Amino acid sequence: MAATLDEERNFIERVTGHRFRSEDLLQTALIAFYHKRMALVGDAVLKIAILDDWYDDGTTIEKGHSIQQKLAENATLQAWARQVDLGPLITLNGGQPRGSISSRQLSDAVEALILAIWLDTGKNLDVIKQVIRTMDLASFASF
Repeated sequence: MAATLDEERNFIERVTGHRFRSEDLLQTALIAFYHKRMALVGDAVLKIAILDDWYDDGTTIEKGHSIQQKLAENATLQAWARQVDLGPLITLNGGQPRGSISSRQLSDAVEALILAIWLDTGKNLDVIKQVIRTMDLASFASF
Protein backbone atom coordinates (compact mmCIF):
# COMPACT_ATOMS: atom_id res chain seq x y z
CA MET A 1 0.00 0.00 0.00
CA ALA A 2 1.32 3.44 -0.94
CA ALA A 3 2.13 5.92 1.80
CA THR A 4 -0.07 8.98 2.20
CA LEU A 5 1.42 12.44 1.71
CA ASP A 6 1.38 12.98 5.47
CA GLU A 7 3.21 9.69 6.04
CA GLU A 8 5.80 10.60 3.41
CA ARG A 9 6.33 14.04 4.93
CA ASN A 10 6.61 12.61 8.45
CA PHE A 11 9.12 10.01 7.26
CA ILE A 12 11.32 12.56 5.44
CA GLU A 13 11.16 14.92 8.40
CA ARG A 14 12.21 12.11 10.75
CA VAL A 15 15.20 10.93 8.68
CA THR A 16 16.45 14.46 7.92
CA GLY A 17 15.49 16.22 11.14
CA HIS A 18 13.89 19.07 9.19
CA ARG A 19 10.22 20.02 9.46
CA PHE A 20 9.05 21.36 6.11
CA ARG A 21 7.08 24.57 5.89
CA SER A 22 6.50 24.15 2.15
CA GLU A 23 4.71 20.98 1.12
CA ASP A 24 5.36 21.91 -2.54
CA LEU A 25 9.15 21.93 -2.12
CA LEU A 26 9.10 18.52 -0.49
CA GLN A 27 6.80 17.01 -3.12
CA THR A 28 8.85 18.46 -5.99
CA ALA A 29 12.02 16.97 -4.50
CA LEU A 30 10.40 13.53 -4.58
CA ILE A 31 9.50 13.64 -8.30
CA ALA A 32 12.22 12.12 -10.49
CA PHE A 33 11.43 14.49 -13.38
CA TYR A 34 12.75 17.44 -11.33
CA HIS A 35 15.77 15.71 -9.79
CA LYS A 36 18.44 16.72 -12.33
CA ARG A 37 17.83 20.44 -11.93
CA MET A 38 17.39 20.30 -8.17
CA ALA A 39 20.30 17.86 -7.73
CA LEU A 40 22.72 20.20 -9.50
CA VAL A 41 22.15 22.93 -6.94
CA GLY A 42 21.58 20.52 -4.03
CA ASP A 43 24.99 18.97 -4.67
CA ALA A 44 26.61 22.42 -4.47
CA VAL A 45 24.74 23.28 -1.25
CA LEU A 46 25.80 19.97 0.30
CA LYS A 47 29.44 20.59 -0.63
CA ILE A 48 29.53 24.18 0.65
CA ALA A 49 27.99 23.08 3.98
CA ILE A 50 30.62 20.35 4.33
CA LEU A 51 33.47 22.68 3.37
CA ASP A 52 32.24 25.48 5.62
CA ASP A 53 32.56 23.15 8.63
CA TRP A 54 35.97 21.97 7.39
CA TYR A 55 37.19 25.56 6.93
CA ASP A 56 36.32 26.42 10.52
CA ASP A 57 38.22 23.43 11.93
CA GLY A 58 41.52 24.51 10.34
CA THR A 59 42.68 21.12 9.02
CA THR A 60 44.61 20.65 5.78
CA ILE A 61 43.29 21.29 2.29
CA GLU A 62 43.79 17.61 1.52
CA LYS A 63 41.57 16.66 4.45
CA GLY A 64 38.91 19.17 3.36
CA HIS A 65 38.94 17.81 -0.17
CA SER A 66 38.71 14.23 1.08
CA ILE A 67 35.84 14.95 3.48
CA GLN A 68 33.87 16.85 0.84
CA GLN A 69 34.49 14.19 -1.78
CA LYS A 70 33.50 11.26 0.44
CA LEU A 71 30.43 12.80 2.12
CA ALA A 72 28.96 14.24 -1.08
CA GLU A 73 29.78 11.40 -3.47
CA ASN A 74 26.92 9.56 -5.13
CA ALA A 75 27.80 6.22 -3.49
CA THR A 76 27.43 7.75 -0.01
CA LEU A 77 24.09 9.36 -0.87
CA GLN A 78 22.85 6.14 -2.50
CA ALA A 79 23.83 4.09 0.56
CA TRP A 80 21.92 6.47 2.83
CA ALA A 81 18.87 6.42 0.53
CA ARG A 82 18.87 2.62 0.49
CA GLN A 83 19.31 2.39 4.26
CA VAL A 84 16.29 4.60 4.95
CA ASP A 85 14.34 3.07 2.02
CA LEU A 86 13.80 6.35 0.19
CA GLY A 87 13.10 4.69 -3.18
CA PRO A 88 9.40 3.92 -2.69
CA LEU A 89 8.68 7.60 -1.98
CA ILE A 90 10.07 8.78 -5.32
CA THR A 91 7.58 9.40 -8.12
CA LEU A 92 9.19 7.93 -11.22
CA ASN A 93 9.18 9.33 -14.74
CA GLY A 94 6.32 8.22 -16.99
CA GLY A 95 6.91 4.82 -18.51
CA GLN A 96 9.51 3.81 -15.93
CA PRO A 97 8.42 0.58 -14.22
CA ARG A 98 7.58 0.93 -10.53
CA GLY A 99 10.40 -0.31 -8.34
CA SER A 100 13.03 0.25 -11.03
CA ILE A 101 14.66 3.28 -9.48
CA SER A 102 18.30 3.61 -10.47
CA SER A 103 21.22 4.31 -8.16
CA ARG A 104 21.62 7.68 -9.88
CA GLN A 105 17.98 8.56 -9.22
CA LEU A 106 18.52 7.77 -5.54
CA SER A 107 21.52 10.11 -5.20
CA ASP A 108 19.74 12.79 -7.24
CA ALA A 109 16.74 12.50 -4.91
CA VAL A 110 18.93 13.03 -1.84
CA GLU A 111 20.53 16.11 -3.45
CA ALA A 112 17.06 17.36 -4.41
CA LEU A 113 15.96 16.96 -0.78
CA ILE A 114 19.01 18.93 0.39
CA LEU A 115 18.06 21.76 -1.98
CA ALA A 116 14.40 21.63 -0.90
CA ILE A 117 15.45 21.94 2.75
CA TRP A 118 17.85 24.80 1.97
CA LEU A 119 15.13 26.70 0.10
CA ASP A 120 12.51 25.87 2.74
CA THR A 121 14.71 27.49 5.40
CA GLY A 122 15.41 30.66 3.43
CA LYS A 123 18.84 29.32 2.41
CA ASN A 124 20.05 28.66 5.94
CA LEU A 125 23.35 26.77 5.69
CA ASP A 126 23.40 25.98 9.42
CA VAL A 127 20.22 23.95 8.99
CA ILE A 128 21.86 21.99 6.17
CA LYS A 129 24.83 21.24 8.43
CA GLN A 130 22.45 19.90 11.07
CA VAL A 131 20.61 17.81 8.46
CA ILE A 132 23.94 16.29 7.35
CA ARG A 133 24.64 15.34 10.98
CA THR A 134 21.12 13.96 11.47
CA MET A 135 21.45 11.90 8.29
CA ASP A 136 24.82 10.68 9.61
CA LEU A 137 26.32 10.70 6.12
CA ALA A 138 29.78 10.09 7.57
CA SER A 139 28.75 6.56 8.54
CA PHE A 140 27.93 5.79 4.90
CA ALA A 141 31.15 7.25 3.45
CA SER A 142 34.19 5.09 2.71
CA PHE A 143 37.09 6.91 4.39
